[in-house]
Amino acid sequence: MPHSVSDHASAPSQRAWCVTVVGTVILACAALGYGAAQISRASMSASVAAAPKIEAAAVTEVVVEVLDETGGEGAHTYTGRVAVKSGAVYRRSDQTVRFDVPANTPFVMGVPADLHVGAIVHVRGVANGDLIATERIVILTPNVKFEDALSQPAPQ
Repeated sequence: MPHSVSDHASAPSQRAWCVTVVGTVILACAALGYGAAQISRASMSASVAAAPKIEAAAVTEVVVEVLDETGGEGAHTYTGRVAVKSGAVYRRSDQTVRFDVPANTPFVMGVPADLHVGAIVHVRGVANGDLIATERIVILTPNVKFEDALSQPAPQ
């Protein structure tokens, strides 16, 4: 069957229309991906910036992932990475703190044996320079979920 002139003229315009639609979809996806990446970066920066400021002689409450332990009989000193709550999960910050735990420190949840490298704890105490004199410990290890799936907890 012979083709009409209008059939041949519409083929290039149909191709141009398809290229335009496909190009628009690709650009929209790229813009959405870029926007999502910017939002993610902004929320990470906000989480790190939201790590609590520890002021000297002030009562401080902070959630910490224990990284190191030193000490002997009675009192121990721990170093930990501050965890910042972000909705129902926590995010590891780049801020570290040290805290002393005398033998008579009350444990609201958990027992002293639960306080070790890798544990997640809520520390309440008085800041004294760069050290928190702990008044109370709450072991949170089994109850805390971290948002940053690539960052694993410290080894135990």
